Amino acid sequence: MAEKSFIGSGATGYSAGMLVTEIEGESLSGLVASIGKHKAELYWRAQSEALNSLRSIILKENINCDMGDERLYILGHGNKNAELVSEDEKARKSAHLLSRNFIGESLMKHIGTAYYDKGEEVHPGISVNPLKAVQGIAEAASRYGVSVFEQTEIVSIDLKKKIAYTAHGKILYETLVLGKDSFLDSKHMNRYETTCVVTKPLTDAVLHSLHMNNHFMYIENQLTSYHYVKMADNGRLLIGLGDKKVASGIHHPKLIESHLVNAKNYLKKVFPDNDIEIEYAWSGVYGLNTERLPLLEYDKEHSVFTYGGAGTQVATVAISRLIADIILEKNNSIKQIFF
Repeated sequence: MAEKSFIGSGATGYSAGMLVTEIEGESLSGLVASIGKHKAELYWRAQSEALNSLRSIILKENINCDMGDERLYILGHGNKNAELVSEDEKARKSAHLLSRNFIGESLMKHIGTAYYDKGEEVHPGISVNPLKAVQGIAEAASRYGVSVFEQTEIVSIDLKKKIAYTAHGKILYETLVLGKDSFLDSKHMNRYETTCVVTKPLTDAVLHSLHMNNHFMYIENQLTSYHYVKMADNGRLLIGLGDKKVASGIHHPKLIESHLVNAKNYLKKVFPDNDIEIEYAWSGVYGLNTERLPLLEYDKEHSVFTYGGAGTQVATVAISRLIADIILEKNNSIKQIFF
């Protein structure tokens, strides 16, 4: 595995560390409309299996990344977004996927705010320290025979000779798998600036009033990308928002002040009875596919796979398993979605 910087230096190092089965900017009902009910269900189940695999790896390899299983809610504010939650609820029920739905006072009892009109508790997610998680998984992989070369960017590829050239030398390969990130030009991938903010530690009384000490995180249902909130360490809230589409060639930006203003306004709207202050924040760039599904291409003649971006890190795990199964000539249920 060749990484142009160090393992976890990309979007993962700047993320909130929420591993979930949800697709950025897409509900299950939207996925059903775009690829059909059968394929949508296969994909969603593959996502769940990938999430369970990550959990098992972290536990088995004893990776110290502050992992915790968290109840996950999808929330809708206003009629339009509340209707999206309702549509998602119907799609999950049709696919026999477990979920629980709340409105009004019953919702407030679960999430500690009256701001949202409708909520849905879905497949639990995993909260991790993202940098520790991805570096720990890479270290575990090395114990199983994977060689990891950091600071080793692939400069060019000779498809006929099956040679990948780097700044330090060349790599001979049988099969090449290229992971595309948000900085690689592709008509299939958009780039978004986003910002995470972390509040000052909340008092026990505030934590109790918000029910955040019950271990949950939530996603605000949006038509494009989603906003999210989870508990960080020492009783802090971590909030992700912003999501401004940007041009290619932009690397991790400085803190985006307008996002910080939006975060402060968000805290006042959602938690009006509590004076919650922001302690620090950072901005980053991530890639989001135009089709809301992972990009996966296979040049069989030259044995080259390319894949990337899907709105969640979990999707790349599902696609990695698919690629491995194709190489090993094994069956995989989601192959029919991409080929």
